Amino acid sequence: DFGWEGKTLEKGKETSYSFDFEGVGFVISGIVSNDEAFPDPAMEIELSIDGRNPETEILPYDFLTRKMEIAFRYGLPEGKHTVTLSLKEPKQGSRLKIEKILFYNSKAGKI
Repeated sequence: DFGWEGKTLEKGKETSYSFDFEGVGFVISGIVSNDEAFPDPAMEIELSIDGRNPETEILPYDFLTRKMEIAFRYGLPEGKHTVTLSLKEPKQGSRLKIEKILFYNSKAGKI
């Protein structure tokens, strides 16, 4: 989706984000950051697909160990899905910036 400026989640503002898609998988790309005054080693998020029990993802802040993909899932049943991403125990000074979301479907595309 061109022109999308992303979504930032942080304490005191929005702490969750949901989106719907149709397909078999997705990749959420982005970055986590924190203020130096709050030296936690990592952020924890919860990821829920289609209202099922949320799974915890750990996202390190350190640039040597951090992940470029916030979360991803492949092999979902073909169809409509709802994904909810929430900060788990959000801390002051921590931010999660969702930069883009890539969707997969089961149909081969033409190049």
